Amino acid sequence: MTIFRAFFETLDWWSLVPDREILGKGLDFPATQRIPIMRAIFGALDWWSLVPVAARSSNRTWAVVYFPTRKSVDVKLDAVNATRSVMATWMNPATGRTQAAGQMPAKGTRSFKPPEGWEDAILVLRASP
Repeated sequence: MTIFRAFFETLDWWSLVPDREILGKGLDFPATQRIPIMRAIFGALDWWSLVPVAARSSNRTWAVVYFPTRKSVDVKLDAVNATRSVMATWMNPATGRTQAAGQMPAKGTRSFKPPEGWEDAILVLRASP
C-alpha cells in the first residue's frame, strides 16, 4: 500500500474520471462492467483489485491503466489530450519501480503488455510537452 500511496501522491488522483473508452480489446474481465462505480467507492475499497481499471484526469492530461496480468490490452492514446505525443511509463505496484514504455503519437490505439517478469503493472500515459 505504501508504494501505491507514493505513486498516486505524484498525480492529481482526486481528478480521476472513470473512462471505459480508454481500453480497446482485452476487456474480457468481469470488473470492466463496474468501472463507472469506481470513483464513488475509490477510498472505501481495494480499488486495485478491479481488473482492468482505467481512469483519466478530468482535464485529460494523463491517464492510468491497471494490468492485473501480463495480458495485452489495447489502449486508446487519444484518451490523453496531447498536442502531438503521449509519454507512456510502466510502474510495478509490487516494487514501485518505473520503466519507460516510450513516446508515441497521441492518436489511434496501441497494444500494451506489461514488462517481462512483472505480476501486474500500472501504465501511466501523460501528455508530452
